[in-house]
Amino acid sequence: MRYPLVPSFDDRFLTNPNLLSHYTDSDKAIKWILNKNELKFTIKSELDDPIEHHGQRFMNILTDRTKKASLNEYRTEVESLILSSRIGCFCMNVKNNQKRDVLVFNKGYLRPRMWSQYGKNHTGVCLVFHKNKLYDKLSETIRKYENAFIVNRRVSYTNKVLNQRGVYKILTKDLKLSPKSFIEQNARFFLFTKFLDYKDEQEYRFVVFGLEKSLKDFYIDIQSFLVGIICGYNFHPQYIPIIQRYAKRNGVPAFKIHWAEWFPRFEKISK
Repeated sequence: MRYPLVPSFDDRFLTNPNLLSHYTDSDKAIKWILNKNELKFTIKSELDDPIEHHGQRFMNILTDRTKKASLNEYRTEVESLILSSRIGCFCMNVKNNQKRDVLVFNKGYLRPRMWSQYGKNHTGVCLVFHKNKLYDKLSETIRKYENAFIVNRRVSYTNKVLNQRGVYKILTKDLKLSPKSFIEQNARFFLFTKFLDYKDEQEYRFVVFGLEKSLKDFYIDIQSFLVGIICGYNFHPQYIPIIQRYAKRNGVPAFKIHWAEWFPRFEKISK
């Protein structure tokens, strides 16, 4: 049987900027995310890129020595907000700039290397989310935290390490900004930048700041923004009924990838 080139929730010829993909292994997908309908946002120290995992402390650049104590206090608050932040990482759909290329490979859920690494050699699952609905749910979830706020954007990639080190500075003039405003204006440098080697991930992030410091884990309910479930081509057959039951119960389409002659095909497994 000849299955379609893209799942039914997407269009082969259009690049939908509102679709974000999240790869994970089958165990985590079934036992945790789908079983609880919750997605965990991670902390900075659990990220893979050394730029982020071993992030530097900020340095103060004083132009007025009378502001030293204020600047130290300000820096401590900024660092605390960053270290306690929670991060959700996703793959974007991107425009295909290569002429005569296969359009479907601009899809976030069709990245063979991502399937290999994060999808555990194609045995895992890719969950596809609606970006705007995810933002709405995240905004709703953090309302109970008085000082919480969100910064979301695509990740950029660089090997200019000296430039990257240079952004970890707080100037005396920055005291005019609240720590929240400072982060909103500068987060792209220290939470949305990775080494160039990661560029093919085409990552998009949501970062939540200002949660309670005592909060151990931060989860968001996925039911309102999950638009599809995709199983890798090595996904174990014994888990298919579990995915089918979830899909039926939640009204979410589920698919399994097949590969033939370099092309992906999507078998709909939900009923």
